[in-house]
Amino acid sequence: FRAGTKRMLLAYRVIHLMYGTSYFFQLGPLIMPDPHKCNLPLALQLPFLPPDRNMVYYCINYAHHLLLNTIGVFILLPMDGVLIVALLNICTRIAALQLLLEELDTKLGTVQWQQTAHLDAELNRIIELHIDTKRFARVIYETYQMHFFSMFSVLCFVICMCMNVVARDPRSTLIPFGLASTGQLFVICMLGNVLYIVSDRLKDSVYGIRWYRCTVSQQKRLL
Repeated sequence: FRAGTKRMLLAYRVIHLMYGTSYFFQLGPLIMPDPHKCNLPLALQLPFLPPDRNMVYYCINYAHHLLLNTIGVFILLPMDGVLIVALLNICTRIAALQLLLEELDTKLGTVQWQQTAHLDAELNRIIELHIDTKRFARVIYETYQMHFFSMFSVLCFVICMCMNVVARDPRSTLIPFGLASTGQLFVICMLGNVLYIVSDRLKDSVYGIRWYRCTVSQQKRLL
């Protein structure tokens, strides 16, 4: 659990760094000016304040884009950060279950058949941790179900839009934005896939121990 806590803290710091780099998108007009967007980061301008009229209007529009970016970061960072940390937490719990099963298997190999009543406490600990992990995973799924749907829909739309623009203009300023969206989608999909693989291995860990040496009641609770 200590190693899992360190991994979760590291992941959360990396997420902070990834979302913090989104502010480099604001430097796009300086690196790759785009007159179609009035040299602004986004193709968006405030009404009645055209940025190409004077420098004051341009600065106001630029500050507006910076504010939108900040709001987006402060909204998405806690949501995606908690989601990623929760997925890592579930993986850590499953790894702890596998470790407890290995320890139980070692002890089962040193006792006589059907003489395992003294291992009830360890078996109950494994079962309780498994139930808590399933409950926690269900809460995460129910909480982030709509977030998953909206995030994947928006990211897929953004990636397709960026690819369409970049195909027409390879020097488009949307390239960093498209890469950031692809990276966000990749991280969520990768962690979900890792969780699926780890949870699938848990069944093999359960059937891999010498459960047949337990008492009948323990076998029923374990399997």
